[in-house]
Amino acid sequence: MKIYIRKRISSFSNNKDGSVLIMAGLFILVIFAIAGAGVDFGRAQLLKMKEQQASDVAALAAAGISTTDANVRSDTALRYYNLNFPSTYLGVTRTPPIYTPSAESVMVTSGSTITTNYITTMGKTSLDVAAKTVVNIPDNQTPDFDVVVLVDESSSTAWNPEGTRGGFGSPSLLAG
Repeated sequence: MKIYIRKRISSFSNNKDGSVLIMAGLFILVIFAIAGAGVDFGRAQLLKMKEQQASDVAALAAAGISTTDANVRSDTALRYYNLNFPSTYLGVTRTPPIYTPSAESVMVTSGSTITTNYITTMGKTSLDVAAKTVVNIPDNQTPDFDVVVLVDESSSTAWNPEGTRGGFGSPSLLAG
């Protein structure tokens, strides 16, 4: 009986029929698992970018107002944070941002938790994301410069070979 079982096992292990189908099935499972993990981690990255953007805007707004009242700065930071990161974004569990003022800077830290859909089989049911922004408060002696860049893609300022132009500039200056 033992010899018969050994022969059957050895003949089964030496048989190559259908092995490609088994390997293809395993590879498909692995590819779907990787794609699912990519979806979960991609959602977490979207959340991280949105949270960092909201934290940046909140800290810049709080540092940019011309008051020394910490309560006004805190309210401004919270308002801008909530405007840029709604509590319903991607169905996350969001904690309120922490506003930390000092005489020279403003710091906004925040954290969120997003539930996973695909990597739960690996025991990871949620992913935590955090953001932190520190902005120096400008002093009154520093000049404030605004830079505006305009890119005109409408070709209204272009000059064509017939000598007509769509907007600004002189054909003689452009050709010379």
